Amino acid sequence: MPSRTIPQIKLQSEDEQILEVSPKIYKCLNTINSMLDDPFRTAKIEEAIPVPNVSTSSLEKVLEWAEYHIDDEPLEENDGCIPVISEWERQFLQVEKNVLIELVLASEYLGIQRLLDITNTAVVDFIKNEPPRNVEDSTTMDDDFVVEQQENEFWCIALNFESDSGAESDYED
Repeated sequence: MPSRTIPQIKLQSEDEQILEVSPKIYKCLNTINSMLDDPFRTAKIEEAIPVPNVSTSSLEKVLEWAEYHIDDEPLEENDGCIPVISEWERQFLQVEKNVLIELVLASEYLGIQRLLDITNTAVVDFIKNEPPRNVEDSTTMDDDFVVEQQENEFWCIALNFESDSGAESDYED
């Protein structure tokens, strides 16, 4: 009986770049694996699988991590312990803060628990080692967005208060 070879798959990043991935590597991408296990999806394996929430650079970095860990045993459920980070992983995680955040998001989206654990640990380490002002600057959203959200919340509260108080509203339905 001839052996069936598992083909490489193509992943399409959010910026529409196509990356070819070997079966050994995509086995650790739980989200992709789930898609491939879907009997309706398997028929279309030659098509690129969109990964809409992950940029090309983040996807390449994730695949680099997966390739390094290709022969690792699958991990048990996360028991809440802080993961032990290898020297290779320490070097791997020495990236700009925004790249680290993108790796957290990519590992969450792709369902790679071990990578998510170590990137989250790296973010915590970053926060612990930064002055409070730098942490605040790195976590604030766009000011225009925040102001718009605050205005929307104000009007929602005001309209709700008005309807709760039994006062007549000047607004027509």
